[in-house]
Amino acid sequence: MLPVITHTNSIRSVDDLAAYLQTRGIDWAATSLPSHEQLQKLHQTFPIRIPQHYADLIDWKNPHDPLRKLVLPPLVEADQQPYELPDPIGDHDREVVPGLIHRYPDRCLLLLTTYCLVHCRFCFRKDVVGEVRPVDFAAIRAYLTNHQEVHELIFSGGDPLTFPVGFLMAMGQQLGPIEHIHQWRFHTRVPAVDPESVGISWLETLTNLAEKHRFKPIIVIHIDHPRELTSETTAFINHCLDRNIMLLSQTVLLKNVNDNTQTLAELFRSLVKVGVKPYYLHHLDRALGTHHFRLSIAEGQKLYQSLRGHLSTVALPEYVLDLPGGFGKVPVMWLEQLNDHTYQTETFEGKKVTYSDYGVATP
Repeated sequence: MLPVITHTNSIRSVDDLAAYLQTRGIDWAATSLPSHEQLQKLHQTFPIRIPQHYADLIDWKNPHDPLRKLVLPPLVEADQQPYELPDPIGDHDREVVPGLIHRYPDRCLLLLTTYCLVHCRFCFRKDVVGEVRPVDFAAIRAYLTNHQEVHELIFSGGDPLTFPVGFLMAMGQQLGPIEHIHQWRFHTRVPAVDPESVGISWLETLTNLAEKHRFKPIIVIHIDHPRELTSETTAFINHCLDRNIMLLSQTVLLKNVNDNTQTLAELFRSLVKVGVKPYYLHHLDRALGTHHFRLSIAEGQKLYQSLRGHLSTVALPEYVLDLPGGFGKVPVMWLEQLNDHTYQTETFEGKKVTYSDYGVATP
């Protein structure tokens, strides 16, 4: 079964939020938040979860604070659009055994936890976050053993940096002996939202496993705004670099959060400065209730073109769209526009796929 994890130092209900604001001396009325009752309805659809580290970074009296937008639902989140999908990138279409997704020939994605320390309001797996799901390591190991074209494991979820050390060691015992797998990659939001929750023992366990089983450990930090790159996050990064862990980053392009050249350039330069290579800039997936974060393809392309003039390739991530239906990622700049709202591209499998762009986010 999946590891059972508890994390008490966080806001996990509307009552928790009210209590937190009270301890900060902030009156609810001064925050311009939805009412307690309105927020409770949104919480029931996709629960609020905010680590205290992250809550302390937010300007709660500013309704336009970008960090607040990332973790607190606005009323428009309830207005789901017809084009929004519970499985926007087609995970279910490519799941070969429970918890194992084989989308690209040389790598597999493992979803071994549905637990996250933070519930980002734009989450593309909100339909499974918090579910109890079985893990059949025997079936996963058998599949991977029989597919020698697989060279990399990608751990996502949920958030794999919430694995207890014992569970990480169990993964090493089960998956480490597969000799044709040379890289273990972990996609995580933890270093940006609660970096001190990952102990040194966790990183030492990972590096010991990597040395024993001769794979390269890689951590991809999901970070969306320069203010998330705190001194604590930088300390985590340094601990990883000291242990020869490769560090990359990914960012989601979000309306009224980071959709300008100055913010993204500052973020990407700051990451390079501390030893992290910006890897992906994601066009927003069609997750349920996320339309207010959405930019059009044309807006995203214009912004990315501007970034190319302000950043060297070292600091510039690839701007990608994860196609619905499980077809994988394509560079947004490769899209061929057919009309005002429709684009065409070719997948890595050589298939022609059309993508309908549903336009600009609501204010």
